[in-house]
Amino acid sequence: MAQQSENPMTHRLNPRVGRPYPRPIGKGCVFRYFTQEREAGAAGNTSCDLVLGVLHPSAAESQAFVTGIAEFVLVEVERIPFVCVRFDQSAFEGGRFVHRPLIEWQECPVHPVANHGYVPSIPDDTVRWRLNMVLVDITSRLTGGIRLVSLESEFCQAFARAMQACRNDLNTIEAYDAKLDGIYRRFPAGSIPRRGRFLAQGLGID
Repeated sequence: MAQQSENPMTHRLNPRVGRPYPRPIGKGCVFRYFTQEREAGAAGNTSCDLVLGVLHPSAAESQAFVTGIAEFVLVEVERIPFVCVRFDQSAFEGGRFVHRPLIEWQECPVHPVANHGYVPSIPDDTVRWRLNMVLVDITSRLTGGIRLVSLESEFCQAFARAMQACRNDLNTIEAYDAKLDGIYRRFPAGSIPRRGRFLAQGLGID
């Protein structure tokens, strides 16, 4: 099962490749966003973290994480938005480009209650949010890869709207986790991108 809600720390983590990740990580994906909503231009100040916990990541998985095509889909399942990500490799075969998944869909549920109720403003068409991605071996806790990409403005806009729409639906961590447990009991891991209501799609831009 993917990791569930987690309250953000009061300070940002600073992981380094080859060193232990500063916090215990379970198998699956965690997505957090950070915004200074009291500042002017807060929509442009939003940034996000994505931490992927893998059991003994292979060299191919680590390479895919760092250099592969990061593809994102935002879907909504029973009022909970999921940021889904996979990593592809592009190859020219038979006269056309083929995308081959190297790390299959990872599903990151997210909700304002897990961010103390903070909701980012809807950014304008020129804004791209920064996304810090970290790959962690869940057994050794060693950081296997770090990557910085930007999220396309259309994806950021859809994410902000989803956060605003669901801010009041599940207003406690307990209610959120109970709903999430029910979703994972019915839908197997990896199926959320096909089960949810499509909200947005985009690529991570290095």
